[in-house]
Amino acid sequence: MLVKVLKKLVKFTMLSVGFPAALLISLPFWHPPKHFLPFIFLGSLGLYFYLSYRIFFRVKPPKAAVYTGDTIESIPRYIKLINEYIDNNGKTFRKNLETIVEYCQKFIRKKELLNKTLLANFSPTELTYVKFNTILNGIENSIANNLNSILVHLHGFDEDEYEQTFKNPASLSSTAVNNRERFQLYKDHIKFVDSSVSFIDGILLKMDKLQFETTKLKTIDYNNIENLESVKDIDHLISTMKYYKI
Repeated sequence: MLVKVLKKLVKFTMLSVGFPAALLISLPFWHPPKHFLPFIFLGSLGLYFYLSYRIFFRVKPPKAAVYTGDTIESIPRYIKLINEYIDNNGKTFRKNLETIVEYCQKFIRKKELLNKTLLANFSPTELTYVKFNTILNGIENSIANNLNSILVHLHGFDEDEYEQTFKNPASLSSTAVNNRERFQLYKDHIKFVDSSVSFIDGILLKMDKLQFETTKLKTIDYNNIENLESVKDIDHLISTMKYYKI
């Protein structure tokens, strides 16, 4: 608590010194008419009080309710939930989560492109389309399961305590052994999110290979779809999902 107050005081001091100085230094370069000076002064004073208010009284948005992961959602829904987490929490996972959101958006585009390619060559009732579509749905379900697990990990991660454990473990009341175990738990959460980035990126690569296979659609027999190298790669990747779940 004391650290937060000190941080706010430092910000306020910098504002109180820097704001008037910047205004005085810049005024000669503006050459504003004299009758504008009162308006400039009042506007600057209003901005100063607004920034001061933001420093001392701005309330952060409440953290989202604990995520249980009981229901598997759609990928767009998970993108929204992850973006909400990014907006309301610190920077520990920010870079990886932004990458995951980007990858998920790419997956949605790639799936739409593949589906359009399939429909341009087959009717929805043809076995070749049905088999390829089943593969695409399996990929989507794998990503959705992984995103669900990510959110469970995120909501089990106390970022404030992690930063305290990482930066100043002596300030905690727990013993050194307990602090090490606690820190290891936090590292496990972080490691899971790290591995998820690699998992989804791997799926995107397999999707690109599958897209390439669709250039030969007219010569593909639906009985041989399972033997395509890209399909085998995807099946293998999906089979490793147990390593990317809670």
